[in-house]
Amino acid sequence: MDKILLIVASNDREYIDGFSSYIRTSEIGKEFSITFFTDQQLINEYLQKNAAANVLLIDETWMSVEVNTSINIQVLCESNKGLENCNYKYHFKYQPINDLLMAVKKGYIETYNIVPENKNSQAHKTKVISVFSPAGGSGKSVFSINLIKQLTMMDEEVFYLNLETIYPFQFYIQSDDLTNQFSKLLYYIKTNPAFLQNQLDDYLSYHPVLHCDYINPSSQMNDTLDLQLNDIKTYIQLIKETKKYNAIIIDCSSSLHERMIGALQQSDYIMNILIDDIQCILKMKQLIQESNELSGVGLSEILSSKNIYIMNKYTNECKNNLDEHGFYIHAYLPYIPQWKSVKHIDQLLTQDVFNEKVIQAYKQWTGYLGGKLDD
Repeated sequence: MDKILLIVASNDREYIDGFSSYIRTSEIGKEFSITFFTDQQLINEYLQKNAAANVLLIDETWMSVEVNTSINIQVLCESNKGLENCNYKYHFKYQPINDLLMAVKKGYIETYNIVPENKNSQAHKTKVISVFSPAGGSGKSVFSINLIKQLTMMDEEVFYLNLETIYPFQFYIQSDDLTNQFSKLLYYIKTNPAFLQNQLDDYLSYHPVLHCDYINPSSQMNDTLDLQLNDIKTYIQLIKETKKYNAIIIDCSSSLHERMIGALQQSDYIMNILIDDIQCILKMKQLIQESNELSGVGLSEILSSKNIYIMNKYTNECKNNLDEHGFYIHAYLPYIPQWKSVKHIDQLLTQDVFNEKVIQAYKQWTGYLGGKLDD
C-alpha cells in the first residue's frame, strides 16, 4: 500500500520532538509520511482548508478541532484506560513509538477494510502525476521535465504527457518531426480505443535527453482542445494498460478545460506549482471556488486527497501569507537566476539544488519504493 499520510497533533513539544527524531531512522517510519503540528490554530486551519491526509493522530486535549470526515481520526491519551466513551480509536501516548505506529496503521487498515499490497506490487503500480499551476511562468513545465529526468536516472520508466494548449514543441521535444500523429491517435481514442490497445507503440517517440517515452503533441491547437473529459481518461488508461511505466507525468494546461478536469480526476497525485505572486495565488483560489460552476465538477473535491502544494522560485522568504488563502506549502523549490534566459533544454536540467528538492518532494508524497515493472 501507499505511504500513510499521517498528521500528529499535540501541544507537547518535547513529545513531538522525540517522535520526529525517532521516525527518521525507524523502519516503521518509512511506511508513513508524517506532518507534525504543535499549534492548535494551525492544525484547525490546515484541516479546514487543505487536509491532504489519511490519518489524524491528535492529542485528547485537542478534540475540539473541526475535522474533515474523510480523515481517519485516532487519539493520543495520557492513561492506559484511554477514553472509554470516545468514538475514535485511542492509543496510550507514552508507549514505544514503533508500537504506536503499528497500532495506528492497523487501526487505519481495519477502519477502511484496506487490503495491504506487498511492497513489490506497490512499487510496480503506475502512478499518474499531474503537474498543475493556475498561472503561466510558474515553472510548471520546468518542474515536470526535471522530475522526469530524475526518475529516469533512477531507472524508472516514465511517460511524458503534455496537455498544454500552446506548447513550445521544438524546445521541449528537441525534434523537427511535426508529423501529426496525434490527430490519428485522437481519431481512434474517440472512435475505436480498443484498436489502440495493441497499436499504441506505433505512436510512441523517445526523448534522447529526458530518456522517457512521449507522443508528439499536436501542431494543431484544435486537436488539443478537442480532447474531451472521457477522451483524456481513455488516453491515460491506454498508457497505463501497457504496464510499461512506473509513472505518467502530465504537464497540465493552466485552465479548467474538460481534458484538464479528466486528467486531474485520473491522477494519483497533483503537484500544484505556486509562486510568491498574489496573482498566481488568487488565480488558484478562484479556480477552486468557481470550478463547480465552470465544469460541473468541484475542483476542491478532486484536490482534497491528492494535492501537493509546491512553492517554486523560493528566495527564503514569502511576501504573501499563503495560510491566509488556505494553501499549505509542502515543499519549497529554490529560485534559479540562471534560468532567466535559456536556449536549450539541457540548461534546465543541471541544477542539483533544484533537482534534490524535486525528487525529495516526489519521494515524500508518493511513497516511492522503486523497482522495475513486471512484464
